Amino acid sequence: MAKLGDIAVESQKFVINPALLEDALEKTNPHAPTALIVAVVQAMIGSGTAVAEAVRLNWLQGAEKPAAGYVSRNQMSAVRANPVPERIVGDGMGALLPSAEAGIDLLQAIAVEVPLEHWAGDLVTPSELCDRLGVSRSAISAWRKANDVIALPKGKRGHVFPLLQFKDGRPLTGMREILDLTSDNALVAWQWLMTRNVDFDFGTPIAALRSGGAASVLAAAHRSFA
Repeated sequence: MAKLGDIAVESQKFVINPALLEDALEKTNPHAPTALIVAVVQAMIGSGTAVAEAVRLNWLQGAEKPAAGYVSRNQMSAVRANPVPERIVGDGMGALLPSAEAGIDLLQAIAVEVPLEHWAGDLVTPSELCDRLGVSRSAISAWRKANDVIALPKGKRGHVFPLLQFKDGRPLTGMREILDLTSDNALVAWQWLMTRNVDFDFGTPIAALRSGGAASVLAAAHRSFA
């Protein structure tokens, strides 16, 4: 296999090892978020394979093959100046579904239920929350009625509270507006708060909210839901 810088080219084959790329990027960027590392690796793989395919096609179209498998600077310059159009082959979009309901039925057939505990963080019952915060049950009930807290459904009639929405014994500011933006859908609101977001350097909105960034979190929520 011949190499030019970070590009490895073989006459009819181009191979990239994502694990090696991730390892190298993590070592040189120890503080970069995992999601950013993965995104960069994916971009590198896409651009690397595109260049390799362009070089291969350039050879097939009659360009002089480099000795001993090496790609010359002139050949690379020629490929950049005269890129080969990308050819995309697939099965197409497939048949249109007859209705939105049919689409929902298909989604439900393949959907996998994920327990709350796997993505929602630490959860407590109303009684446990009273003990944790040192407040009365009526105070928690008032917060919930005012949409100042997010209560996630648990079981047939019960609900639990994510602990991350509380700080210093009080609910974080902003929950009411986020719930309003999601039409009072607690699951959607909390999933958004717990999902890494490019607006916060691939951190979570709830982490930004806990750090005092209510204005930026609410602005991002409006962009997402309004």
